Amino acid sequence: MKTLHLDGTSLSLDDLATLARGAEVRIDVTPAALEAVQRSRELVEERVRAGDVVYGLTTGFGKLKNVAIAAEDLDRLQQNLVLSHCCGVGEPMPAREVRVAQVLRLNGLVRGYSGIRVELVEALVRLFNAGFVPVVPQQGSVGASGDLAPLAHMAATYMGHGEAWVRGERQPTGEENSRRPSSTARPFSSRHSSKAAKVTGAPLSSRTRRSRPSPSAARPSMGRGDPRERGVT
Repeated sequence: MKTLHLDGTSLSLDDLATLARGAEVRIDVTPAALEAVQRSRELVEERVRAGDVVYGLTTGFGKLKNVAIAAEDLDRLQQNLVLSHCCGVGEPMPAREVRVAQVLRLNGLVRGYSGIRVELVEALVRLFNAGFVPVVPQQGSVGASGDLAPLAHMAATYMGHGEAWVRGERQPTGEENSRRPSSTARPFSSRHSSKAAKVTGAPLSSRTRRSRPSPSAARPSMGRGDPRERGVT
């Protein structure tokens, strides 16, 4: 079985083609990338402790950018951001396309600009390798600000909302399901900035309606300079 070593920069179209064909693939993250993630996270923690004003981290989003968020509400802010964007409709995307998007999103996150925790990265890797594939509606993304709706559905499954395929079996991801001894779909919480990072980017709009992304469409989602991959600005 092929293993993709994610570092935020070296992922290729050939690697993605293997996934898109439905081949069994495992992933891991290089030590250097994990160190970059940790440095970025430490910066986020410093800003929060200092009470600094940082858009989307200690403030609201969009028109609420001037509204300061109390420290005890920061995690709820991130959760509400994800759930408020879970407005996709239609049939689920093919599982193989979602797996490509999972890898693209994680590859962008490990560049070290998103402020997420190393523990979250490790959890996402474990879920992917366990065959966890979020159920994501096909319709809902406008592409202008990234794939907000589809990525919100993806992030929500990690939080215990919605459904996922686990080794081909479609199942709910809520707390009641996580109590099953054999369940892989165990929800976990992520702290400030992590959820904003997970719904920012465009790994899904790089696909065409016939599931054949062109090289020019796919490249911006690989974490090679696209500011949308950073999550925290």
